[in-house]
Amino acid sequence: MADFREKLLHGLRGELVRAILLAIAVSVLLYNILQPISKAALQTYYLNSDFLPRKTDAVGTMLQQNVAESGISSKQVQQMADWYSNDGRPGGCILRVEKDGIVIYDSALNNVEYYRTYSQASKTLDEEAYLRTYPLEFSDGSATLYVYGYFDFFVDEAVRTFEFWLCLLLGICIVLWAVWKKLNYMELLNQSIRVLEGGQLDYKVPVQGTDELAQMARSLNEMSASLKQQMEQVQQAQTQRYDLITSLSHDLRTPLTSIYGACSTVTENYDSLGKEQALKLLREACEDAQWLNRMVENLLSVTRFDGEQVAVKKTPTVLEELLDTVLVKFKKRCPDVPVQLELPEDFVMIPMDSMLIQQVLMNLLENAVLHAEGMTTLTLRVFTLGSRAVFEVKDDGCGIPKERLRTLFSGTGGPDPNAPADSGKHGMGIGLSVCAAIIKAHGGEIDAESRPGEGTTIRFWLETEKIELEDAEDEQ
Repeated sequence: MADFREKLLHGLRGELVRAILLAIAVSVLLYNILQPISKAALQTYYLNSDFLPRKTDAVGTMLQQNVAESGISSKQVQQMADWYSNDGRPGGCILRVEKDGIVIYDSALNNVEYYRTYSQASKTLDEEAYLRTYPLEFSDGSATLYVYGYFDFFVDEAVRTFEFWLCLLLGICIVLWAVWKKLNYMELLNQSIRVLEGGQLDYKVPVQGTDELAQMARSLNEMSASLKQQMEQVQQAQTQRYDLITSLSHDLRTPLTSIYGACSTVTENYDSLGKEQALKLLREACEDAQWLNRMVENLLSVTRFDGEQVAVKKTPTVLEELLDTVLVKFKKRCPDVPVQLELPEDFVMIPMDSMLIQQVLMNLLENAVLHAEGMTTLTLRVFTLGSRAVFEVKDDGCGIPKERLRTLFSGTGGPDPNAPADSGKHGMGIGLSVCAAIIKAHGGEIDAESRPGEGTTIRFWLETEKIELEDAEDEQ
C-alpha cells in the first residue's frame, strides 16, 4: 500500500501542473476576449454620450481664459505648454493651435522649437478622436484652437487592470478548485486503502476521471478482486480439507470398530471359538486393515497433490504393460469381478508416473465394485484421440445421483448414504479426489458421466509420446 501512497503524491503533482497550465490558458484566452469587448463598450459609451463634447468644451474654455488673463502673444507658446503640462493639463485631449495656416503649438510634440517649422496642422489623427475648434485671441491677433478629445486614458487603464486581475483571480480559482478536488479524491483513495487493509475486499474504490489517480483506483479494485479470489480459493481449500477429514473420520470409524471387535472377540473367547469362526473374524479384520492402509495411502496422495502445478517424474510407459499390472493387482483384490479390456490396435507409449496412474486405475475399478449396486459388467477401455490416450472405466450399475456427481472429484462427497454401516462399502470421495489430483499433475483432465439405473463412466486422458515408426523401420 505504500507504493499506492507514493503514486497518490505523484498523481497530485501531475494534476497540479495540468491545473496550472489550464488556468494560464483560460486566463489568457479570457483576457484576450475581454479586451476588445471592453474597448468596444467604452467606445460606444464615449461616442454615444456627451462625455467627449463636455471634455473638449472644458479644455477649450480653460485655455481661452488662460490666454486672455495672461495676455500672451502667439510667440509665447512655451507658456501654453507650461499650462498644459501643469495645472491645466486635461487627460485624454490633444491641443493644437494654428495661426495663418501654421501650427504654432502642438501638445503631442515635446520640442517647442519644432512648432515654428511645422507648416500645417496634422490631419492624420486617430479616427476615434472627437475634434472641436475654438477661437483663440492672442495679444497679437486671432488663432484657431483644435481640441482632440480621446477616450479617458485613465479609465481605459483601470479597465485593463481590472480585467488583468479578474483573469488572474480566475486562474487562481481554477488551480485551487482542481487541487481541492484532487485532494478530496486522494483522501477518498486513502480511506479506501485503509478499508482494503482492514480486509473489506468487497469494497469498490470510486473511479473518477481517466488520469493517474483514476487508473490507481482501477488497480486497487483489480487488486482487491484478485485478493478476494485468492482468499476464496484458500477458504474453499480449507473447507475441502475439513470435509475430507470429516469424510475420512467417518470412513475410518467403521473398519476400526470392526477390527477392534474382531480382535476383542478372538482374544476374549479364544478357547470357546471354533477354528473356522476365529479365522473368519481375523480374515475380516485383515480386510479392514488392508482397506485402512489404502485409505492412508490415498490421504498421503491428497497431501502430495493438493497444491497447483505439482511436478511428477514421467517416464515412457507402454500402455499394455501398465494395464497388465493393474489387472493383476485388481484380480488379487477382487478375484470374483471380471474386467472387460478394450485396447487400441496401435502401439501406445505414454509419459507418466506409472505407480500413480496404477493407483488411479485401481481406485476407479475398486470404487465401481464398492458402489455400483447391481453391476454385471465392468469395462476398462482405452483409445487414442489425436495425441491423447483416453481411459474409461465403465460399469452398468445403479449410477450416481446428480447432486453427488457435481462434487465427485472434490473430496467433499462424503460417504454413500445408500450404503449400510456394516456393509463394508466405505466412502468414495477420498479416492476420486486423489485420482483427480494425480491426473491434473500429469497435465490431463478427468470427468464422469452417470445416469441413475444405467451405470457410470469415469474418463480421463493423458498425452501420448509420438513414435516415429518410419525411423524405427530404418534403424532395423
